[in-house]
Amino acid sequence: MNNMETYNTIDELEHVWDKQFKIDSISSFESLKNLEKNNPCFQRYHVDFNTNSFIIDYKININIFKFKGPFNLRFPLNIIGMPFSVSKKGYSFSNLEKYIKHTKGFKLILNSDNNLDFPKGYTLPSCVLDLNFKSFNDYLNSMRSSYRYRLKKSLCKGGPIHIEEIENSSFDQKLYNLYLQVYMDSKEKLEKLSIDFFKTYPSKIFVFKLKEKTVAFVQLVHNGDELIFLFGGFNKKINLEYDIYLNMLLFMVKYGIENNFKSIDFGQTAEESKLKVGCTYKKKYMYLHHHNPLVNRILSKIIPYFSYKPYSISHKVFKE
Repeated sequence: MNNMETYNTIDELEHVWDKQFKIDSISSFESLKNLEKNNPCFQRYHVDFNTNSFIIDYKININIFKFKGPFNLRFPLNIIGMPFSVSKKGYSFSNLEKYIKHTKGFKLILNSDNNLDFPKGYTLPSCVLDLNFKSFNDYLNSMRSSYRYRLKKSLCKGGPIHIEEIENSSFDQKLYNLYLQVYMDSKEKLEKLSIDFFKTYPSKIFVFKLKEKTVAFVQLVHNGDELIFLFGGFNKKINLEYDIYLNMLLFMVKYGIENNFKSIDFGQTAEESKLKVGCTYKKKYMYLHHHNPLVNRILSKIIPYFSYKPYSISHKVFKE
């Protein structure tokens, strides 16, 4: 554990981070520097130069009953994870368990695998679509008839919508208000990002227009052969009339296929809609730990009460 060095800003690691520690686009220096500016939450970077491994943690007050309806109990926690709402882990350190056992206080590990010996619960799962299709039509034709009919109907309703890519710097208040609509209606409110995040975060932004009026947007990240749906927003007042949200998902499927991505990570919310376009669940786990063994035993008893309850209906979207 003595090999871990701690830094309070990513700038201190500017010349070595991407070469030694970056594992994907989300964990790049550019991404983390942007988050320090646009979502500051006392980020720290613990690195082992001998093994090229890292742990990112940050500190916020979190409602531990976030997934349990009206209950609200905010608690200051050190969280090991990426400092915004993505399904990626915030560490690459194989000895994470040993490291945590040697640190004091509460620790919450988010989006982890099912392999740590700590009190465990579910967090929001990610919805992933494998793109084993030659074309968008091949994708549609691979579906069972009832699902294919629903999506074709949605495409017809969204026919008048025009989609175009914009420069991130052009992200304006109207687009930001669409993001805020989705954020305010979300049951799983996490961080609220600033407009500057969308203007500067390394990503691609596509806007959906109806008669020159912007009605939606999606923010995408190219992560090797994986496409990541980061954030979006849409006009909920006309969503049913034009099936805007479903057309957003279908645009991303088409974009992913045409740009030769192998999979799309659609993120961790609105599971029902995403599963109905063919996504599969990728379970994610959260762990709590405290250096006091008695507290840990209590945590193991109560963690099911604030664990996320996954969507339970199975959808057989594709033909056998």
